Amino acid sequence: LGVAYYRVGQWQQSIDGLTKAEQLKPDVYFGHNAFFLAMAYWQLDKRETSHKLFEQAVQWVTSTDPSASDRQELDQFRAEAKQLIGK
Repeated sequence: LGVAYYRVGQWQQSIDGLTKAEQLKPDVYFGHNAFFLAMAYWQLDKRETSHKLFEQAVQWVTSTDPSASDRQELDQFRAEAKQLIGK
């Protein structure tokens, strides 16, 4: 739901949805959630939080061993976030 809100430009709803998803299944999809959280916070001009979440997402991806399909998706999300926030 958080990603859907992000895609339609509802930044705070996106943050709320992604935060709730992380609370329900902590660390299971952190990389996925954190890249979108980073982008949503960027859109709300919360640059420091955005950069922190981006770095945490990158760290999560490098410290876990996602499946090949998850890795491809995470690489796409990372590239999208990197393009937006300039990391």
